[in-house]
Amino acid sequence: MVQSALRPFQTPIPFDFHFSKYHYQDYVQSPNQYIQTMHGTDSDLAAHLTIMNHYGQVLTGPAIAEVFSPIPPAVYWQALVFDIADAQTDITVDPVYVTLNLCRVLAYQRSGLILSKSGGGQWGLAHLDLRWRPLINAALQTYSGDLPSIRFDSSTLTDFATMALTTIL
Repeated sequence: MVQSALRPFQTPIPFDFHFSKYHYQDYVQSPNQYIQTMHGTDSDLAAHLTIMNHYGQVLTGPAIAEVFSPIPPAVYWQALVFDIADAQTDITVDPVYVTLNLCRVLAYQRSGLILSKSGGGQWGLAHLDLRWRPLINAALQTYSGDLPSIRFDSSTLTDFATMALTTIL
């Protein structure tokens, strides 16, 4: 990330380089092109920084609060909504990520809780209709590695996304 945009906070957050497991194949196919194109701004970084500000632990260097400004709640909310914009279709492609992510967005909307995907799933088990418990349990177990990747029922997935998005938006 570009340090001058972190304190004071600017949005969208500019970055010099971005990598995640979701980009691995793009990198393998063309490392130089990937490195040249993976810079710019990213609204989703506000969500990552909010989680880091709440749960991060410094391994070395200055304290988190010395490097990163707090993220305004409205900006965090915008990042969450941005991340679920395509949840209705994405849930059938990546059911674990989208299911747990929708749970954490619901937890923030209803209770103001800032949670990881895993924490969102735990919240969903405790607060959402019992109908969704098998789906959320399977997503949590797959996410934690306790359950091998399983096939999720597509109608249950789209029903869950519809319920969550109707509540959120």
